[in-house]
Amino acid sequence: MSANEFEVHYSPQSLALIATEQCTAQCSNCCFKCGPKMKRRIPLDKILYYIEQVPICFPTIKLVIFSGGECFLLGRDLDTAIRACAQKNLMTRCVTNGYWAKSKKDAIDRLDNLKNAGLTEINFSTGDEHQQYVPLDSVINGVEAGVNLGMSTVVVIEGHLKSKFNASTFYQHSDVIALSKTAAAQKLLHVMSNVWVCNDTICGREQKKTKGCVNILDTFAITPDQHLVSCCGLAVMDIKEMDMGKLENGNIGALYSNQLNDFMKIWLRVDGPEAIIKFAKEKVPELNISILPHSCQNCALIFNNPIVKNILREHFLEKVPDVLFRLALIKNVGG
Repeated sequence: MSANEFEVHYSPQSLALIATEQCTAQCSNCCFKCGPKMKRRIPLDKILYYIEQVPICFPTIKLVIFSGGECFLLGRDLDTAIRACAQKNLMTRCVTNGYWAKSKKDAIDRLDNLKNAGLTEINFSTGDEHQQYVPLDSVINGVEAGVNLGMSTVVVIEGHLKSKFNASTFYQHSDVIALSKTAAAQKLLHVMSNVWVCNDTICGREQKKTKGCVNILDTFAITPDQHLVSCCGLAVMDIKEMDMGKLENGNIGALYSNQLNDFMKIWLRVDGPEAIIKFAKEKVPELNISILPHSCQNCALIFNNPIVKNILREHFLEKVPDVLFRLALIKNVGG
């Protein structure tokens, strides 16, 4: 849905490097379908090239996120990439399942190397599915190491009503109880639940909705096969319009900018998918669809349901002036 008669500019805030599709776990509900047998990854020379290009093409980017798959499977390539980011004054976050923190010594040694390279945040994923592959003790070893090294440390727990493990369970662990009493943990440790999507449904709990998608346009991602995608949301690999194209010959800036001709992505940033579906239902009241519990599911519905897509294609021009005006307000106030 093109709105290219309007000149649109937007500045992204972060880059996510989905550096590898290999993972030590094989969660049945992994949105990127990662696992031990998956081998595609971004080669180190390409990772370093993208880190070199990012500040040139996008001076507003302040954060590079390393995820996967399991980014720690990159080995010392991860340290090299983190160091390259630090040299560009870019903050860095690693998203990991913590498999490498098998002992307290293993954890402190590995994170100390990464901190010296310049890592600014470590982010652990855990919960019922993850713990089938990585024991909680490994995650806690990693959490303790992160806090004790003075690093921002985040634990994200699979969240659904039937979870046996949740944030309360995490805080009941004896090592976490002791750690939580320290001044460092009170400042650096953050624990949150993330709604867990199970086989394209929600696991019993609805995601809290926000007005406007804070992911699209603000964060873009590079996949293991070196495609630029518009976000790193749960459904991004299932929406062909989110694939901005193959990275080659220094075209990262052009690929990002091309999506600003796609009004749907701008509309998602400003209003979010739930408001867009509501608009479609207002235009065609007999439309028999329901808003789904997770925003990423609703985003996929917009792009992949041909009936919804046709309704929006027919009526979207009604929204263009208002949405572009509010996009300008978001940019000006940093909302």
